[in-house]
Amino acid sequence: MAAMIATSSSLIDECLRRARQLVGVELDRTLRQKNLEASRSAIKRYAYGIGDDNPLWCDQQYAGKTRYGRIVAPPTFIFSVDDTAFSEPRVPGLILLHAEDEIEFFRPILVDDQLTSRCRIVHVEEKRGTRVPRMVLLVGELEYLISTTYEVVARVFATKLRMPRSNNDGGLNYGKRAPHEYSESELEAIRQDILSEERRGAVPRYWEDVKVGDGIRPIVKGPLSLRDMICYYAGNGVAPEIYRAHELAYKGAYLDPPKHIDSSLAYEVGMPGAYDIGHQRVGWMGHLLTNWMGDAGFLKRLRLRISRPNIFGDTTWCRGKVVDKYLAGGENLVDCEIWAENQLGERTAFGQATVILPSRDADTQP
Repeated sequence: MAAMIATSSSLIDECLRRARQLVGVELDRTLRQKNLEASRSAIKRYAYGIGDDNPLWCDQQYAGKTRYGRIVAPPTFIFSVDDTAFSEPRVPGLILLHAEDEIEFFRPILVDDQLTSRCRIVHVEEKRGTRVPRMVLLVGELEYLISTTYEVVARVFATKLRMPRSNNDGGLNYGKRAPHEYSESELEAIRQDILSEERRGAVPRYWEDVKVGDGIRPIVKGPLSLRDMICYYAGNGVAPEIYRAHELAYKGAYLDPPKHIDSSLAYEVGMPGAYDIGHQRVGWMGHLLTNWMGDAGFLKRLRLRISRPNIFGDTTWCRGKVVDKYLAGGENLVDCEIWAENQLGERTAFGQATVILPSRDADTQP
């Protein structure tokens, strides 16, 4: 046992040493970049992958009549350009988990935009917790840019955790959890919540009409299934250097076991079952907010912390409420608290967002 403790501890020490050497170094994103063009099909696949059929993203005729005059990508389409994961430093025996994304959006991504990304690690520290005694917290700064002009369209501070696998002493171990079994009445309630989804769309939500304490109509995702994950993988973009099937996988420079969709592999890393991808839930929160703000709004900031795994069979209610409204820098801003709950009443993610809304005064339109 003592040897296992020493081994687990030495892995963390080695990860800390390597990570600190990488602070400020620009990382190679060749194996992480995917949709480098915001084509109509790429935008639609991503939107469908998060379950969002907003015509602003999907219908050229509809989008042509908006102030943009063309199809717009969902704000979190950036994850299909570069998913924010960074394997550096890769230390065998340690797993990488998505902990938090803090995003600032500077302008919308429009159809046919050419995109690129760059990333560097900006912060490293050791963390201690009740579930995992020692882990490494890494923060990466990612910028998403128009590749022809290098205009920054979004910036993300992505927080990741490196920790021992479940077979190491001190490793992550949630314990197995069987997929939730729903009663017919529970399934009917989920169906009704899904059918009651409300999209603001072309009807402006004016800043003057918003009140602190207003609720944001929830959206529902789930019960999470293999189909949902396949759709998200398809929409999130596929880098051929990473995702290769059959014999091609062994010819690639990088092979990532499919632990998100394979329960046996998920158990090996300490998860309760096959589980979602962290930025998938960030995309769901983007869906919640764009539904609420309508075509005339703009999502300025979005921050979400992942607090619990979301495994196959779980249903997620994405919720929010208005906590502040103010004017700053000529913008009509609304701050929102956002969170996700599962069918067990557990809060699986939480965070904040800032939205720019139009004003009835035409001079302060966003």
